[in-house]
Amino acid sequence: MVYHPGRVLNVFPAKGKDDETAATIRFWDNNLHTVNVSRDISSKIKQGIVVLVDYYPVSERLNRPKMVAVKIVDKKDEKDLWSHYTEFLKMKKKALLAKKREETLQAPPRSNIGIG
Repeated sequence: MVYHPGRVLNVFPAKGKDDETAATIRFWDNNLHTVNVSRDISSKIKQGIVVLVDYYPVSERLNRPKMVAVKIVDKKDEKDLWSHYTEFLKMKKKALLAKKREETLQAPPRSNIGIG
């Protein structure tokens, strides 16, 4: 399984037997999605908590993630989990900036000859 942690911003409860609960979630990487909530946790989900969203592909042929909130992260584990992911995001951004800087330094100089 592949999970994507996020903080619940809004909960949209099911309105009837065949309806599903949904939640708007801001993920650790600042993505924002409204996803379905598993029936197993739909009665416990609330604003402000951290959940794990199933990001495993829908099928072998469809490489789209399931995008279903499936697990509530224990309050005692929220801070560590969130900090691990946000630290990873910071490192990723630094690496991207370093790569762009390196590419800029290695790019051939531009010539202004013939312009004007």
